[in-house]
Amino acid sequence: MNNKNALKSFVVWFCMAIFYFYCFIARSSFITVLAKDFMKFYAIDAIGLSALTSCYYWIYTGMQIPVGIICDKFSLRKTATLMCLVTAIGVFTIVATHSFYIAALGEMIIGFGSAFAFILCLKVITAWFPENKIAIMSAYTMSLGGFGPVVGGPTVSFITQKFMWRDVIMVFAGIGVLLAIAIYTIVRDHKAKAEVNEEHAPIMESLKMILKSKQAWILSLFTMALYSPLSALGDLWGVSFVETVFKADRGTATIASNMIYIGMVLGGPLMATLAVKLNSYKKVMLLGIISEAVCLGISISIPETSIYIAFALLFATGICSGAMLSYPLALTLFPKRISATVSGFVNMMSMVSGIILMPAFGFVLNMFWDGTIENGIKIYSAGDFKCGVIAVILFICVGVVITMFTKDRSPRAGEYS
Repeated sequence: MNNKNALKSFVVWFCMAIFYFYCFIARSSFITVLAKDFMKFYAIDAIGLSALTSCYYWIYTGMQIPVGIICDKFSLRKTATLMCLVTAIGVFTIVATHSFYIAALGEMIIGFGSAFAFILCLKVITAWFPENKIAIMSAYTMSLGGFGPVVGGPTVSFITQKFMWRDVIMVFAGIGVLLAIAIYTIVRDHKAKAEVNEEHAPIMESLKMILKSKQAWILSLFTMALYSPLSALGDLWGVSFVETVFKADRGTATIASNMIYIGMVLGGPLMATLAVKLNSYKKVMLLGIISEAVCLGISISIPETSIYIAFALLFATGICSGAMLSYPLALTLFPKRISATVSGFVNMMSMVSGIILMPAFGFVLNMFWDGTIENGIKIYSAGDFKCGVIAVILFICVGVVITMFTKDRSPRAGEYS
C-alpha cells in the first residue's frame, strides 16, 4: 500500500470512526451523567430508567444482522450518511417532549442509526487495509468509540451546570447533521481485492454459514461477557455507583465512571499489540476477561474512602475490556464478502449484555431497596449497588468458561496457531 492509498484509507476509516464516536456519546454520556434529571423529568424510577436505556439496545441488537447484510450489499457512503442523520433525529427526539414514550422512541431511533456505525468501520477495515492490520485497526476503532464517553461524560457534566441540559442535547443533535454532511462529502466506496472476483453469497446461505459455526457463537458470547461492565456501568449505572458507594460528587463520579472508557481506549491497542507479540488471540482474550472479573470484585471490596483506588480499578477494568479481539478473529475466520454480516452477528450478541444487565441491575437495586424516597426519587444504598456489580461479575465468569473453547488463530498472517 503506497503512501497516497494509505492516507486515503486512513481518512475514510477516520470518518467512519468519528461517526462511531458520536454514537457512543449519544448512547451513554447523557443518560449516565443526567440519570437523576431523566428520572425526575420523566417521573420514573431505576427500572424505568433502565427500560428507557434498554430501548436503544433492543433496536441496536435486533438490527445487527440486517445491518451486516445491508453493509455487505449497498454503498458505504450513502448508508453512513443516512444513518448519521437518523441518529441525530433520535437524539433530538429524546428531549422533544415530557413523554416517556416519545423518549423511548428517540432511544430506539438512536439505536437504529447507531447500529450501523461499528459495522461500517469494520467493513472499511476489511476493504481498505491488509489482513495483518485488521486487529490493530479494529482496536483503534473501539478505542476511538470508547473515547466518546471519556470526552462526552465530563463535558456534559460541565456544560449542563452552565446551560439547560435539554438545550445541550439539542445542540448535539445539530452536530450529528453536520457530521452526516461531512461523511457524504469525504467518504468514497471501495471493494477489497478479495471481493472483486467473489460473488455475493445469497443472504440465507451467509446466515446459515454463520449460525452453524460454533466459533461464531463462542466469539459472540465472549464479547457479550467482556462488554458487560461497559454496558451496565459505563453506559448507565457507573456514575450513580461511584456517587453512592464512594460518597463522591457528580463531577468526580463522572470522571471515575469514565475511567472504564479511558482504560478501554488504551487497552484496545495494547491488547491487540500483545496478541501479535504472543501470536495468539485466545491467550489475550482469556487474560482480559479473567482480569476484568478480578478488578470488579476488588472494587466492591475496598473501603468507601478509597476513591482513588476505585479510579485505578475502574481504569484497569477498562484496560481488560480492550481484549475485544473476537471481532478481528471473526473477520479472519470468515470470507471477506460476508465480513459485515459476521461482524453484525458478533456485535448483536455482545449487545445482549445491555439488554440483560441494565434491567437486571435496576431489578437488583429495587429488590434490595429499603424504601427511602427523597424528592420523589428512590434512594439506593451502597450495598444495593454492590449487589448489582456482583451480578455483572457472575455474568463475566460465565464468559470465562466459554472462552476456553475458542479456536485460536495467528494475528500475524491468518494461520492457525
